[in-house]
Formats: sequence, C-alpha cells, structure tokens
Amino acid sequence: YLRLALEASDDAARRPQLLFDLGMAEGGLDAAAAGLHMRQAYDGLTDPFLRAMAARVLARMLLFTSTADEAVAVVRQAADELPADLVDYRKAYEAFELYAPAFGAEVPGASERLAIVRAEGGGEIGVGARMLRAVAAWDWAMTDGSAERCAEMALEALADGKLVAADPGFGAIIAGGVLALADREEAVEVFAAAMVEAERLGSLRTVCLVNIWKGFAELQRGELAAASATLGDAAEQIRTLETNGVGMAYIAAFLARVRMGQGDLAGAHEVLASAPDDRPPSDGDALVRRSTIELLLAERRWPEALSAIEAYRRRLRGERNPTWAPWRSLEAQALDGLGQRQPAMALLEAEIELARGWGAPGALAHALRLLATMRPASSLALLEEAVQVTEGSTAQLEHARSLVAIGSAMHRAGRGAEGRDRLQRGLDVADRCGARALAEQARAGLLATGARPRRGPLTGPAALTPSERRVADLAAEGRRNREIAQALYVSTKTVEVHLTSVYRKLGIATRAELGAALAV
Repeated sequence: YLRLALEASDDAARRPQLLFDLGMAEGGLDAAAAGLHMRQAYDGLTDPFLRAMAARVLARMLLFTSTADEAVAVVRQAADELPADLVDYRKAYEAFELYAPAFGAEVPGASERLAIVRAEGGGEIGVGARMLRAVAAWDWAMTDGSAERCAEMALEALADGKLVAADPGFGAIIAGGVLALADREEAVEVFAAAMVEAERLGSLRTVCLVNIWKGFAELQRGELAAASATLGDAAEQIRTLETNGVGMAYIAAFLARVRMGQGDLAGAHEVLASAPDDRPPSDGDALVRRSTIELLLAERRWPEALSAIEAYRRRLRGERNPTWAPWRSLEAQALDGLGQRQPAMALLEAEIELARGWGAPGALAHALRLLATMRPASSLALLEEAVQVTEGSTAQLEHARSLVAIGSAMHRAGRGAEGRDRLQRGLDVADRCGARALAEQARAGLLATGARPRRGPLTGPAALTPSERRVADLAAEGRRNREIAQALYVSTKTVEVHLTSVYRKLGIATRAELGAALAV
C-alpha cells in the first residue's frame, strides 16, 4: 500500500514521510529496497528525530547490502547532525560504529573507546547507552575480560527488559551472545524474550537475526537438534534479507559445527558450500574459516588444516577468547597429526591458561581433553578436571566428550567398573545432545567393557526434533500448513517436510491422529 501511495502521490512535501514509512516497512523484509528508500527519506526529511531514525535503519540495511564502512559513514554523519538533546541516539550510533569492525569496518581506536565505556559504569541509562554497554561487554569478552565480569555487564545492559523490547535484533543479541560465550543459563531467556519481541514486531529480519544467535547459544549448550532447527530456519529466512551474504556466513559457520557435532561430515561440507565466496575480512569470514579448519581436522587432512590456520589467524582482529577464536587448539591438533607433539602441547597449555582466565567451563574442558590425548601420563587427571568443570554447566556436549574420553581411558588403565560408569553417563548426555557419532563411540566403548548399552529413541514423540515438535503441536491445534508457516516464519514446503517426518516417527497417517500420538 505504501508503494502504491508513493507512486500515486505528486505532493513533494509528503514524499519524504512516505519514503520513511515505506523504508520502515521494508526493513524487516527487503534490505535493498529499504536501504534505497531510507537514503532518499533521510535526504528529504527535516524533522531531526525522524532523520535520526532513518539513519539508524539505513545503516543497518547497508550492513547487509553494501559495506560496513559505508554503514559507519552514515551513522557518523547522522551523529554530527543530531540535536544536542538526542544524547541517547548518539550513544546508539556509537554502539553501531564500535561494533561495525565485526562486519569488516575500519574503526581506529574502537577497543580503547569501549574501555572508556566500561570504566564509566552503569546507572540509570537509556536504550542507546545500554546498546553501547552490550557492545563494550562483547569487546571485553574478545580481549581480556573474564566470563563472570563480561556476563555481569551484559546483564546490566539487559536489566528491566528495556533493551530487548527496544532493540531485539542488535543490542539484545549482542548481550545474549556474551552470555552464551560465558556458558551462562540466562542466554536462553534472553533469546526467548528477543524472539517474542521480534514476532510482535512482525519483522522477518529480526526473527532471522535472533535465530542466528539463538542457534549459536544452542550450539554452545550442545543442543544440536535444536541448533540445527533454529539455524535451518535462519538459512531459509535470510534469502530475501541480504545481497552480500554477510549473515549467511554466520549461519553456515555455526550450522557446519552443528553437523560435525552430529557426526555428519558430508552435511558440514554442504553447509559450508553455501557460505559466500567473496567475504569481507569480518567475524563471519573468520567463523567460516574456523569451521572449515575443524572439518579438515575431522577428516585428518593435517597439512591442509595447518595451511588454513595461518590464513585464519590473519583474519582475526586480535581476539583472545578461546571459545570464540580457539586457533591454538586448532593448530595443536594439526601439528600433532603431523607428528609435532611438543609444539602442539605448548599451544594447548597456552590455550588452557587463556581458558582459565576467561573462566567458562566449555573452553577449558575442550583444551584439557585435547592435551590429555597428547600427554598419556597425566591424561586421567586432565580428563577428570574436564569432567568436573563441565558437571552441571550448560556446556553439555563438552561434558559428554570428556566423560567418554575418561571412560575409555579408565577402561584402558584396567579400571573397568569406573570406565563403564563414565561411558554410560557420556552416552546418556551424548544422546540428549543429538551427538550421534559420539554416542556410537560411547556404545562401542561400553561393548568393549562387556556392557550392553541401550539405544536412543528412534520413534515416538521423544524422537521429534524441536522444529518437528513445534510444527506438530500447531498442526494438532488445527492450524493449516500456511498458518503454521506464517507463525514460524518458514515456508509451507518446510512445514510439509516436517509433518511427513512427524507422521513417520509417530507411526500415524493423518493430522487427526496427531493429538493422541503426541500425548503418548
């Protein structure tokens, strides 16, 4: 309707407002069109508040259609033109500018400026200031902050729900990302609340962005089936939302790691092939490179992995966080595969030190477990620590890996009963995570000890993936496929595929049988 109004109107004075309204509507669906119309609106608007809003939307659209440097140029110009009383908008612009290096922008002194933000503390602050503190928490997590203190800053930014309500697709997900990196339970609540706001807004873009980072949080927690469903939705949603592939790089990188966790190396190859080839030197590019290296290591292609690590390190922006940029443990695995164990162990010892400084259990257990494979004399002690630090944490996949590793080591050391117990616990957690290859490894280990392990559910409600369950529940309520697709922001074809799988797993043939089958 707004497009029709724009075509029909011959009133030049009304045109900027129509362009603004149209750009706002398009912002959740079509980045290229929204960017074009918002730029035209910004040039014609005279109201300072509307110009500020237009610049904010335009800059975000440019991230997905042009370059991050162009987007930064827009917010810098807008900040220079802001009236003195729009202080919080200036902080929102600054938050955008200082996070833009993640998308490849050149922003000299960004970390130093964010260190000043951290030093200033919290207090009664507006949404723009909360955005700025979320970005400061992320930067701190990437450099020399601890998981506890970075999470505290992220939670301060999220306090009272104001940031989630006002900015679910940027500030809220950055703060939620900090919590996910820190292995904090609160990350789940943040992304759930952000999705509620995204759906309330009716913005496909915001839904997609929340799904990308919700999928990352689920990956960090080891919830592989959930992460696969969430990131699969994001991959479908992003098709109309960008032209430069910047968001798809994140999706492909995270989803490839999910596939590897599920033991599906062919699927990981397929997902990585969907990442854009022409990527700017950004976080998305670094994430794709990391996942590619992990796949090479899984396939024991040591020389190729070592070569790829050099390029990966050059693309990093000085990140020290071992959860986000674990280049040391990646290089250690490649070196060990090539018979260079001493330098490999030195790299792992350095990563363990960084992981202890960061303080999140998942990264520490990962490095301890890898070092245990190279230092047999102390492997049980290293693996015992890995099990203990992840016990009761959100890093459940790493906990399962540690349990299976120590169970196998105990069996080799002649401690059969203890080994069986650890292997069975590892199998249970791996099954819950959906880590099929790890579960099979645990089963093989249990068989070697003389145990007879059970297999996970292949049919029935427990066998449904999170996406299948969501679709099944809505269908059982009587909703049609099109209504389900609209509610979940996916295509009707995706709904049909999920329902076909649901019927097979539940052993039913019609929608009328869903309610009773799901209640079993």
